[in-house]
Amino acid sequence: MNLFFGVAFTYPKDWVVHDEAINKRINDGAREEAAKTGNLAQQKNTHVLFTSTRYPRGTPGLAVNPVVLVVAEKVPGNANGRIICSVFGH
Repeated sequence: MNLFFGVAFTYPKDWVVHDEAINKRINDGAREEAAKTGNLAQQKNTHVLFTSTRYPRGTPGLAVNPVVLVVAEKVPGNANGRIICSVFGH
């Protein structure tokens, strides 16, 4: 549950939920890449709220580790913003 954005997300059973430190690294990496490409202004209102993978990070022998990524964007002038949820690797 994220109180600021008012959103809750139920993740798949037995998936690995990443802690705040990993989500912060994802946010920081996205901002670094945005700065390199000159798109930092677009990234400043975007926040990774939740990430989860099917298997623990670093599990050997996996070609793909599906991931759920929930990102919120605070849209200027819109009190509600928007929530984006993507599932990768299926």
